[in-house]
Amino acid sequence: METGGLLDAAFNLPYRFEIPDVLFEDEILSLGDSEKRHLKNLGLKVVVLPETVTFKASEYYVSYGPLSINDCYVLALIEQKQNSILLTGDGYLRNIAEKMGAEVHGVLWIIDELHARRIVETSVLLKALSIFEKDETVFLPDDETPFLPLSKFRGYRIFMSRFTVALAQTRALGDKRESLKQASLTVEKARDLGAEIVCFPELFLTRYFCQTEDSDCFDLAETVPGPTTDMLIREAKKRAMFIVCPVFEKRASGVYHNSLVVINPAGEISGIYRKMHIPDDPGYYEKFYFAPGDTGFSCFDAGFAKMGTLICWDQWYPEAARIVSLKGADMIFYPTAIGLHTDEDESSKSMQMEAWKTVQRAHAVSNGIYVAAVNRVGFEESPEGGKGIEFWGNSFVCDPRGVVTREASGEKEELLLAEIDLDIIEETRRNWPFLRDRRIDAYSGLEKRFIDDGSGK
Repeated sequence: METGGLLDAAFNLPYRFEIPDVLFEDEILSLGDSEKRHLKNLGLKVVVLPETVTFKASEYYVSYGPLSINDCYVLALIEQKQNSILLTGDGYLRNIAEKMGAEVHGVLWIIDELHARRIVETSVLLKALSIFEKDETVFLPDDETPFLPLSKFRGYRIFMSRFTVALAQTRALGDKRESLKQASLTVEKARDLGAEIVCFPELFLTRYFCQTEDSDCFDLAETVPGPTTDMLIREAKKRAMFIVCPVFEKRASGVYHNSLVVINPAGEISGIYRKMHIPDDPGYYEKFYFAPGDTGFSCFDAGFAKMGTLICWDQWYPEAARIVSLKGADMIFYPTAIGLHTDEDESSKSMQMEAWKTVQRAHAVSNGIYVAAVNRVGFEESPEGGKGIEFWGNSFVCDPRGVVTREASGEKEELLLAEIDLDIIEETRRNWPFLRDRRIDAYSGLEKRFIDDGSGK
């Protein structure tokens, strides 16, 4: 029998799926002792689900495309109406479940061996959430969907081995308010397409004003929190997703930073990163505008993964990528604004772009992590007239082996979606154990600007 025939036969087999009968136990939710006692008092120790579920994977495969057997199991439960609420971090599965008429709650993750997917009875979920009603339960716009604030899960690892990120490759608009409006629509679209995290380019709300030195441009800066973060906090909470939001930050009068803010699904600011490496090149006069960052190289815990966040010029420095990797990052986001001066030829563009891609792919390989670079696109004329920068787009995601898994064009706005598979990190690091073999006893010279003492040591 040919391979195709074997696959067809496998997908037509009736699967008899054995499932555990314990949903809520003390070790499942990493909460405080008092909260655990509340769970016990509510009688939520055990929830019994059907002992077995029988289904044919082929039926779901034909209707919805390639799905894992676990996915098919969840859909079978929904179809057989054994229970009514799906808890999942998988946007694609959520969309299918909604079409099947399930009541979907995709913002609360419950651990089990099915990669954070579980069907539970509505009454059980509501009881579990009732312990957080006082100043803790956040209601989504329909006023019916309880959401357990992410702060309750800080320091807690949610086992979701695959998730989706969205990179918003955008073109600068002339109006900051219009740019923010478009960003809101982009967040909505990213969520509808199944993304758990969306990242925007560096300084995405305005043109790249650093082509010249103009003190009036400081009027573009804003505080954190401020209008931009307030708007995207509402979107993150409404869409139940993470947003990586670059911003021209006004920290105090005369103190400005090229920053980004990570906003979580609870509508909270998880933290801020201020760009550490500040360039000062023709057309990129950032030292005039931005003080060097003082946050260190940041890594934020999303529960299901840890994300490092660096900005543009940071992407040329292996030290920055290494530090966030050592802090546990599974992937690095690089919001970027990079392009070619109009007086440079096409061969120069090709050389620079390849160098840009290569250095970031090298970070992915040497650290065994994913890298996601999101750039702006389009021509922006210099305020001095005539010349300008053609931002080359080409946003991309590469895996821990340096393989580019998704890449945008160089000409247009795009919302680039890519799946992140944490199992590939584990597999890659086992075969390429670069972190294991580091000679941490021999790197003392790295803190120097240049080793010029003549010793050769």
